[in-house]
Amino acid sequence: VGWLDYLTWYDLAFGIFYLAPIAIVAWFDHFKATVITIALAALVWVYVDFNSGRAYSHTAILYWNMSIRIIFFCIVAFLIYKIRMAVKELTAMAMKDSLTSLNNTRALNLIYEQIKKQHSRKKQNVAIALIDLDGFKNVNDTLGHSVGDGVLIKFAALLSSSVRASDTVARMGGDEFVVLLMDVQIQDVHEYEKRLRDIFRQSKLLDDYGVNFSMGIQIFSDLPESLDAATHQADLLMY
Repeated sequence: VGWLDYLTWYDLAFGIFYLAPIAIVAWFDHFKATVITIALAALVWVYVDFNSGRAYSHTAILYWNMSIRIIFFCIVAFLIYKIRMAVKELTAMAMKDSLTSLNNTRALNLIYEQIKKQHSRKKQNVAIALIDLDGFKNVNDTLGHSVGDGVLIKFAALLSSSVRASDTVARMGGDEFVVLLMDVQIQDVHEYEKRLRDIFRQSKLLDDYGVNFSMGIQIFSDLPESLDAATHQADLLMY
């Protein structure tokens, strides 16, 4: 950018093009790299001005211009950073269930597509568990929806605590949940089922609210084309 600025001489305004590298670095949220890029852009801009024949009535003007440009670049970088954070937060909100903060259906579909692409290379077994709460409707009918929401939040938390970092938990809606277990064998699935039952017993959800859960788990060596097809097989096993 500096070289092009130098070739076009000082008669042509070229300052806006210095924003391109600053905007790119600020968008990808690299603070140190953004600071370095801002400093370099300001120095190069001033250097080009100084060496392209522009005359200053006083040397202080040169430093004033550099300071103003640094401030200008910092403001633009800050605004781009704030926009990036806002987009990131909105994207995260769109991918999370508002009640339980688990992945929602939209996020689960995207995760499934990513797993499918990786699965074709790694050839690892993937287990998909479909889980329904039993007796949940009675909680809503007798104790109210606020209590029912609390049950869902508590069950979502114990589901999250039952899986590894590589696994995925999502709420499909209502009292229906999905768990994706990565790189598993049949023994791993039995161990997961036992671990989840133990965690559930300790939660006292059955004793306090009379709810239990049903679960169907299907292990795939070859993943179906769509998430709906995969969860349908787990659904059949659950019933």
